[in-house]
Amino acid sequence: MRLFRRLAQSSLAALFVVALPFAQAQAEECVSFNGINHCGMGKAQLKLNGKELQVVSPYGAAEDGVAIFTEGSTVWSAGFRSEPSGRGVEQTVLTGESEGAAASTATIRTEGGRTSYAATFTAATPDASTYTATVYSQGQRVASVSGVRYGDVGVTQVSNRPIYGYTPECTNQSYNACRQSCLSAGYPNCNYCSIPCRRTFHRLELNGACVWSMQVQRATFELAQMGAAAQVVEGDMVELTEEIDPSGSYPYVNFDRILVQSTAKVTTLTDVQANGNTK
Repeated sequence: MRLFRRLAQSSLAALFVVALPFAQAQAEECVSFNGINHCGMGKAQLKLNGKELQVVSPYGAAEDGVAIFTEGSTVWSAGFRSEPSGRGVEQTVLTGESEGAAASTATIRTEGGRTSYAATFTAATPDASTYTATVYSQGQRVASVSGVRYGDVGVTQVSNRPIYGYTPECTNQSYNACRQSCLSAGYPNCNYCSIPCRRTFHRLELNGACVWSMQVQRATFELAQMGAAAQVVEGDMVELTEEIDPSGSYPYVNFDRILVQSTAKVTTLTDVQANGNTK
């Protein structure tokens, strides 16, 4: 996606300050994984383990993570597992960059047994930017809310308790933690513990909108309340979609990097894919 040219000078300066540590991290530790260049951020250490890339954060710092070079891409996705820090708040921030500036972010924050999902999209009018939050179940849309403001929470996972009658299709837990949860829940099998849930960032061909899709182990969700009673539904995927003004011109074409920053002790990526010139 291309950075639109109408950013204020102050915004450009702020973006340069933010981008500087990323450039420094590139020189510290980079590896090729699935043919795509990955570079450590902050104090994170990258470890290749067969078909997995582990991003190890020694102190669980929010700025630690990995920069994934997806140059010229319109689609990126990866399987995710994490080992939490054990603190009161766990957070992962995903950023889609274009020409060195953030075009969009998705923030996943867990606190007090609830996990919230929020997004930002840098459209031509960022002060008025909004998005739609949608929950899916087995590929079918079950509920959505539109007009969620820039940075506000669109949907919250309100319970981590097992939902009986459904065997999960994937997990974001480590394999051992998933096995323990599976046996405790009494699921008929624990095969899903071998399948990491995927997170995807892509651009819609129809109108150029950016979309974050996050597959999750089936749970109960509450959508943001927008003038009416909040919807509470069950689902296995959260999607955050940028809302585009049809009368305006959309400034993005593709994106160059995905940044993954997390307070987790270990974030494990699998089967990373991007459709751009990533060699």
